[in-house]
Amino acid sequence: MKHITLYFRAQLNLAVAIYGFLPRRRVVEKAGIWYEAGVIREKLEKGIDTSPVYVGNLNTAQGAISKNSSEGDLEALLKQMDPDDDAYLRYVKKLDPTDTKNQDHYKVLGLSKLRYKATKNDIKLAYKQKSLSHHPDKRENSEYFACIINAYNMLYLGDQKAYDSVDPTFDDEIPAAGDVNAKNFFNVLTSVFEKNARFSTSQPVPELGDDNTPRADVEHFYDFWFDFNTWREFSYLDEEDKERGEDRWERRQIEKTNKAEREKKRKAEIKRVRTLVETAYAADPRIQRFKLLDKQQKEQAKVDRRLAQQKKKEQERLAQEEEQRKREEQERLEKQKAADEKKQRELGKKALQQARKALRQAAESSKYWADCHEKQMRCMEEVERICLAADKDVLNELAAQLAGIKLYDDALDLMLNTCKKEDAAEATKSKANYTTKDVKTSWTMNENQLLIKASTTFPVGTVDRWNQMAAYINEHRADKSTKPKTEKDVIKQVKAVQNMQFKPATDQHKLGNGVIVNGTSEAPALKSEDDWSAPEQKKLEEGLKTYPSSDPARWDKIAALVGNKTKKDCLRRYKKLVEMVKSKKASG
Repeated sequence: MKHITLYFRAQLNLAVAIYGFLPRRRVVEKAGIWYEAGVIREKLEKGIDTSPVYVGNLNTAQGAISKNSSEGDLEALLKQMDPDDDAYLRYVKKLDPTDTKNQDHYKVLGLSKLRYKATKNDIKLAYKQKSLSHHPDKRENSEYFACIINAYNMLYLGDQKAYDSVDPTFDDEIPAAGDVNAKNFFNVLTSVFEKNARFSTSQPVPELGDDNTPRADVEHFYDFWFDFNTWREFSYLDEEDKERGEDRWERRQIEKTNKAEREKKRKAEIKRVRTLVETAYAADPRIQRFKLLDKQQKEQAKVDRRLAQQKKKEQERLAQEEEQRKREEQERLEKQKAADEKKQRELGKKALQQARKALRQAAESSKYWADCHEKQMRCMEEVERICLAADKDVLNELAAQLAGIKLYDDALDLMLNTCKKEDAAEATKSKANYTTKDVKTSWTMNENQLLIKASTTFPVGTVDRWNQMAAYINEHRADKSTKPKTEKDVIKQVKAVQNMQFKPATDQHKLGNGVIVNGTSEAPALKSEDDWSAPEQKKLEEGLKTYPSSDPARWDKIAALVGNKTKKDCLRRYKKLVEMVKSKKASG
């Protein structure tokens, strides 16, 4: 035993040395049971029938048939096949083996009764039966057996549907429209639809029915046939075989010609089926009855709709009267509510203004808790910010707390902690919306300059002076995206200008930088002693927004941004703007 083990181990080492670790491939000679089993496996993988077609002697062939098909199927097929008699023999002997396209392949195999209903198994069994009787080994002068082989090749190995599409026994004729009426409708068309149903890709095909067929089934029948999808194709009738072309170009031309002819035949087939369905639909007594019923239902629906409309109008009239009464009552209540809300808003607005005024007076009375101009400006900024951001309760509480403070740092810390910057931004935004709602417009430097020119152009005594000044400003202003100025806006701006202090006038009618309005000198709201231009004013505003008040170098940065102005000029300009805003709010 030990010697045997050593022997096999030596053989294994030798095999590894010769062939490596790759497995050796089995080589099967084309003979023997291993080769035949491999052929059968390949056929099964490709879906090819592996049953033999035996053409030997009768006894052995009958045994082969019995092995590959059940006796019941064979007996049933033999009953349906044509008799294999002298008439069949005379028929097949007349056939030309070279002219396969003009032969009835089903009749050659004895399946003229089954035809397109014959299955692949039926065709195979029929071919085996014919082979047993008409094989050249069994009969002399059996050249016609080639026709049997051609029929088998076409129906079993080839495309059975291609031959069934052009079955010579199928009648393509359809009855004319004049030959179909309500009396013979079902007798004439039932068989026609049954014949054509064989070409439908969708099975089962609905039947024509009779006069008592429900409407749903009738409508389904015509829906199916109006959308009829056929598998019928006409490749069997190709005049030329592309495989006979000498080269690829010629084969392509043959295939192109064949496709064009098939398309013509396909369109003719679609037109034929469509004509059949339209003829049936026009003559169908059930459809006529359904149309009459639909017409009666429509007329009845019109009557019902007219009565419903009359009833609806009466209901609408009553509802409108009730709604009008409710609307009047609702309007009365809304007016009363609006008046109460307006009164409350006015009281709240007045209280807020008083609270702001009290806070400003408290800060001014304390001289902003500092002697330094910069610290005063810092406190002034915080006071204005809190006035914009806080409500009246917060303002009153802050004013009371500031009244007892004496030091600058305590006052500044208290104001910084009273309202956050975000709250101030939201308050500024809401105030802007409120100002727009109340039609209070802001004036830019360009509009104020136009106000000066308008005052000169339209002096005191001009007819409709204020409207003309407003029209002049709206027409010549640079930014026309904002709300146009009205007569009231011009008058309010003039009053705001009148309350400001200006340089003494050298002329009663013409001032250096002002205008005479109603005998009083006026100056533009944004015109300062340092003669600020519009770009400089814009950069100043951008600097105030960009650099927060908590930045120690705020005014140095703003002066650098403006360019032509010093730090003192910017502080003086800011203070002037604050005073103008305060005076405008007090006058408005």
